Amino acid sequence: MVIQTLLIYLLLILVLYLASKSAEQNNEFFIIVVAVLFYAIIFGLRSGVGVDFWGYKEWFDYSAAGFGAYKNMEPGFNLLINLCVRLGLSFSFFLGLIAFCQLLLIYMAVKPYKSVYSMLALTFMLGCVWLTYANGLRQQLAFCIFAYSKDLPYYIIYMKKYILDLEVTQNIRLHANYVLIKMTHANTLP
Repeated sequence: MVIQTLLIYLLLILVLYLASKSAEQNNEFFIIVVAVLFYAIIFGLRSGVGVDFWGYKEWFDYSAAGFGAYKNMEPGFNLLINLCVRLGLSFSFFLGLIAFCQLLLIYMAVKPYKSVYSMLALTFMLGCVWLTYANGLRQQLAFCIFAYSKDLPYYIIYMKKYILDLEVTQNIRLHANYVLIKMTHANTLP
């Protein structure tokens, strides 16, 4: 089982890296979309993986059982769950959809800087950033939307003093997000 898992992740790293390298050289974003789709399929098929997996499954099943929106959850996330349920899509499809949106939004955020595609793929997979994306679906999806946002430089300048007051190296998630923001938007952070 461990060997199979390692092979799958190594294949995923290879596919994302080669597709990213090809997209850098050929200026074809479609290649990225196909690679991200492959990533989404792998992450959609996972079962029981991650700290929050069973919590998300419970929320999905709650909606699928006809109880409607789960209380104390973000309306946007409830909307995604309910949309998948009403369309008759499975929980695996839902996980894959979230994974697809997360990574595609990050690639779209760095689209003006095509030369970083391959480094993004390697950093994302080898730096285990994917692990936080697989565990914190809602939070990371919110960050990805934020990173893709056209108003990102405004928010960064507004939040600059708060970000710099933190010890960035002690918080791996904040550090990874800081690096992504720094890569995607020049002159907004020191």
